[in-house]
Amino acid sequence: MRRWFKKWQTVIIWLVAGSFVVGVAWWSIGSYFGSRSANQNTQYSIEQTAGYITKDGSPVQDPSFWVFPWDLDSEYANRLASYGIQNLDIVFNEPMIKTVILNDLLHAKVELYYADKAGLTVSKDEIEEELDKYRTQINNNKPMSDYIKSAYRSVENYLTQVMKPKLETSLTLQKVADAVASVDEDDMKNYFEENQVDLRNRYDKADLRLVSFDNEASATEFVENLMNVGFDVAASSMGLETNDLPGFTRGIFSEPFEEEIFSGESGKVVGPIPMSGSWYVVEVEAATSLRNFDDFLLSDAYNQETEQLKSDKLQEWFTEYTTEENIGLVFNDPILRTWKEIRDATPSDYEEIREKLYSEVFTPESSVSTQAPDTLKSAYVYLLEKMQSSLSQEMTTTDSTETRLNLQARVDQLELERQKIVENLYEQYPSSLEVAKRMFEFHRGDMQIRYNYYSLLYSEIKPYMYGETINYIYNDLINVQAGFLSIAHSDASTELRADAFYNLYDIAKTLNDATSAKGYLESLRELSPEYIDFETALRDLGFEPEATNTQSE
Repeated sequence: MRRWFKKWQTVIIWLVAGSFVVGVAWWSIGSYFGSRSANQNTQYSIEQTAGYITKDGSPVQDPSFWVFPWDLDSEYANRLASYGIQNLDIVFNEPMIKTVILNDLLHAKVELYYADKAGLTVSKDEIEEELDKYRTQINNNKPMSDYIKSAYRSVENYLTQVMKPKLETSLTLQKVADAVASVDEDDMKNYFEENQVDLRNRYDKADLRLVSFDNEASATEFVENLMNVGFDVAASSMGLETNDLPGFTRGIFSEPFEEEIFSGESGKVVGPIPMSGSWYVVEVEAATSLRNFDDFLLSDAYNQETEQLKSDKLQEWFTEYTTEENIGLVFNDPILRTWKEIRDATPSDYEEIREKLYSEVFTPESSVSTQAPDTLKSAYVYLLEKMQSSLSQEMTTTDSTETRLNLQARVDQLELERQKIVENLYEQYPSSLEVAKRMFEFHRGDMQIRYNYYSLLYSEIKPYMYGETINYIYNDLINVQAGFLSIAHSDASTELRADAFYNLYDIAKTLNDATSAKGYLESLRELSPEYIDFETALRDLGFEPEATNTQSE
């Protein structure tokens, strides 16, 4: 029978990678600190914190400037919920994201410390004004109102117990941002003048229709024809296929042609345009361009760039303030402290960190320690991967054969360490996509490991195989299809091959490719006739099962 897909994490990789590399914009934090820590943290000691801030090298003793584990867990859950993610890979992704979040929380604590010292306070009237907005929204939404009443007995209890402490924090943080990182229209005018070329490259958009030619003469003939009969008729008369290019941006064609395209004139024909041995003619259906500051002011780009400029200014202020006031951030959680150290490290730091961690991760006999926390092992793998990437980059910049050989030998040595840890983690976490992906790198010929990796990857991307979101997972989808095909047509066990064919059928069905789905079903039935109810599956695809002919004696 078919192996049902394991229900595993729905994880957005760009969220994990992006946030871990650059961090999340911490200046806008407003709901990180729940009422539990505000009301109860006086009974806890600083040793029980996930992190805290220091002044002149000593911990700030006020617990309101500490971050407790439940603060971190709560914000972690909030962020996943905001992206519609139920959970992340607990071995690699969770500690990565929690490291970023703890850093954000501590940044916010520094802002609140500044507000306290600068006398930036929020009045009761300001809080009540915001509470009134929430009160109105809740009362106008009966399902929400009923849920809150059932959970908190009344809307007022919810507003007082849950929303009020959060609002006081968020409004205070906003006052800090307004005080130290304000951005006005004059700032944005200067910003536009200094960055106009970059802004136009990123935000100018055009919806185009395009036809392509092998030679300039045909392209020129097409342009002459369309002047008389229009784009569609000219294309049809020459047997040409037109292609829609929505959201076209700068940087594809040479500048003179792009200036014509983004002139803002709908219906304009541009071409012939030479590029890479072909010729193109485009018709502009619509175009928006940041030709001047007024265009910028009225665009969506204005708000996005304003927020980014505020964030940059606040980061500059934060660096200056913490340096001048000798304020530090302490990661009290040892695992997250290690992840942060690795994240912030430069290549010159890598070896020192590796030597320190080696004795914690490996035994004196060079086997993986059973005492080391699994998230410390994954941190070590992450460090090794950063080291290997740095060494590989170094190999491309040296002319010395001997140096390259030495660097490659070091990469290979680190790879042996990485393999030991990955194999150890896989024994415990075969359902972790991040672990399975790395295990597959080392054991590509093992069909069970291959199948496990591709089934986990398919489970991850399947929710996004609809509408426009499929564009974001297209490469992974092609990879998954190729992976299942490699198993289906291998000498693996019948069970694995059948599972692979079923997944290929499921992919094709999800993509509304009934013909391919039918072909995979037929291959599956030939291989494992009892796998599923094939007649029902064929009818679901819109095909009638072939009748079975019988003869009576």
